[in-house]
Amino acid sequence: MKVAAQGARRSAQLLVTLYSFRGASLIYLPFAFDSRLGLSAFTVLYGLGWIATLPVTLRPAEKRFGADRAEIAFGWITAVYQIGGALTIFVAGIMRIELGTYLEVFMLAGFLCFLASMLVMLIHREGRQIHSLPS
Repeated sequence: MKVAAQGARRSAQLLVTLYSFRGASLIYLPFAFDSRLGLSAFTVLYGLGWIATLPVTLRPAEKRFGADRAEIAFGWITAVYQIGGALTIFVAGIMRIELGTYLEVFMLAGFLCFLASMLVMLIHREGRQIHSLPS
């Protein structure tokens, strides 16, 4: 059990790092078009965050919801993630129309990633296992 707790703690630390890299790269993106090197740096930082988040998200879900319910929990996490993504694109379009630029959109997205990384630290605190999930 102690090994599982350490694994979840490492997963939380890795998620904080990955979401922070994602946030930093989104804030950097509007300024990355000055050179090929800048756009390449964005691509690497942002891409690493996308590749590495699945396993480290699934482990804490398994710890919190139990091994037998982790898949359902992760399904709900993915569904909410997709709804949030759709809402984000909608709001970004409105902001682009109103402000005439995407600069503020990328800044806001980056700061929201930093907020998400801080919230991850709260999620992984020791707590009781959740036993009821919608199916």
